[in-house]
Amino acid sequence: METAFPQFRDALLVVVDGATPELAEAASARLAARLAADHARFRLVRRPDGGDFLAREGLLFGSRHEVEAAMAGLVAAQPLLGPLAADPSLRGVSGALSTMLDGVARGEVPRSRIDPALRALADATEASLAGKPAFFSWQDLFAGEGGGAAAPRRRLILAQPVLDHAALMDLALHNRIDTDLQRLTVTDQTPTGDDILDHALGLLAKGGDGLTVSAAVEEIATYGERYKQQALDRLVARGILRQEEGRFLWVFHTRRYPVIDDQEQREVKSRLRQILLSDEIPDPRDVVLICLIDACSLFDLMLTADEMKAAAPRIEQLRKMDLIGQAVAKAVAEIEFIIRHNTAAIH
Repeated sequence: METAFPQFRDALLVVVDGATPELAEAASARLAARLAADHARFRLVRRPDGGDFLAREGLLFGSRHEVEAAMAGLVAAQPLLGPLAADPSLRGVSGALSTMLDGVARGEVPRSRIDPALRALADATEASLAGKPAFFSWQDLFAGEGGGAAAPRRRLILAQPVLDHAALMDLALHNRIDTDLQRLTVTDQTPTGDDILDHALGLLAKGGDGLTVSAAVEEIATYGERYKQQALDRLVARGILRQEEGRFLWVFHTRRYPVIDDQEQREVKSRLRQILLSDEIPDPRDVVLICLIDACSLFDLMLTADEMKAAAPRIEQLRKMDLIGQAVAKAVAEIEFIIRHNTAAIH
C-alpha cells in the first residue's frame, strides 16, 4: 500500500472535533494552513475531507437522495437565507425571524416551518445568558430542514513531517561528527565530496560545540525535502529509479519513483535480515542502517510479525553498538512526540 500510495507514508492523522460543523471546519482550516506554512517540519499537508475543491464540488460526491435533500433544504430555508445574505448580523437575524413570524401570522407559512430555527436560537441564547458554552449551527439547522446528510463535526488532516536523520549517520561514518546522547560535536570540517553531506556538515559547524542532538536533527530536517530530491535525482541518473508523473483522483499531482532494478534493494534487505536473525557480526554501516530503520519504524517492511518478535532482543543489542544511532533515535522520538502533542485533536 505504501508503495502504491507514497503520499500516505509517515503520515500523521490529525483529528479535529468541533461542537458544530462550522467550528470543526474553521479549526481544521486554520490548523492545516499553519502546518502547511511550516516547511521546516512538514513536507506535505492535506485535507482529505475538505479544502477548496470539496467546498466547490462536494455535492458531486453525494448520492442522488442526499443532493435532492440538500437542495430541498436550501429552498425551504430561502425566506431566512435571503435577508441574512443582505445583512449577516444579529440585526439581520432578528429581521429575518420577524419577517417569517409575519408570514405565520398571515397564514402564509405554517409555524412548524420556523420552529426548528426559533428553538435552536432560543437554546443558544439561554445558554449564553446562563454563562454556559453556546453553540448554534446553520448547517445542522438546514440539514434537518431538508432531511439531507448532516454536516460532519469531525475533520481530518494528513500531515507528513520532515524527518531526516540519515545525513547525521553518514557524517558519523565519515568521522566528521561525534556525539553522546545529548550533545553533537563537529570533529572534522573537511568536505566529504558529497554535496548533501557537505551542506549538512556546514550547517552543523555553524551551530558550534553546544549543539544538542535534537537541535541538529531539526536543523538538518529543515533541508530534508531538498536532500531527498537530490538523492532521488542521483538514483534516477544511475538507472536505479525512474520518475513518473501522475494524478491522484485525477486532481492532485503526484510524482513516484518506482524501482527499475531492485537487485540492490534485495541484497541490502537480505543482508540486514541475516544480521537480525543470526549472531553474525555486523559491519558498522549495517549497524547504522539498522538504527535508521528502527528510528523510522520501518522494520515491518522487511520482517514478519513473528520475525519482529524474535529479532527484538537483537535489534536492541545492535542499537547499543552505535552511539550516534541511539542519540538520533532518541532525538527523533522527542521531535515526533512534540509534533503529535501539538497536532492533537482539537475539541
